[in-house]
Amino acid sequence: MLDADLLKPIADEIAQKADVMLIGYAGGGTRNIFVNKPVRNLAEMKNLKVRVQGAPIWSRTFAAIACRPRDRVQRGVQRHPERRHLGGRERSRRVESMKFYEVGPNLSMTEHAITIRPICFSGKTFRGLPADLRAAIIRAGKEAGAYGRQVESSEDTAKLVALEKPASSSASPSPTARR
Repeated sequence: MLDADLLKPIADEIAQKADVMLIGYAGGGTRNIFVNKPVRNLAEMKNLKVRVQGAPIWSRTFAAIACRPRDRVQRGVQRHPERRHLGGRERSRRVESMKFYEVGPNLSMTEHAITIRPICFSGKTFRGLPADLRAAIIRAGKEAGAYGRQVESSEDTAKLVALEKPASSSASPSPTARR
């Protein structure tokens, strides 16, 4: 998808307004929801209070599927886990250090967003380089993006495996072990 120039209009606008080239796209991690109870379909998400990122688009997105979105406050989730006043927390799988699984022991694999990490290069600097070096930079951007996507996807898979392990066999308790 990212190699198919799908983001070309955005890249063109950034180049025009900021003189920054987007030479590759890494990322590929997905976002899911940690919840207090198993959520297997949209019907079970109805009226679920979910902490979401602070951007209005996230609140509108979750409201559109009948959830009750709340802007997130990172410390608030961990400071008061015993209250469990929220039904869930929208988050990427990078959860080990933040311990969201303690507050929401079930992982609902919504994969509702995919992380895109642009690899940028200064347009001004690029134009000052010899043609062979410019070509190498463009190739390197594409290669770095593909590598970054592969790394992030494999990290997500490894984290899922770790989350599935029983609490006694891993450093972090797993959502499935706590069900």
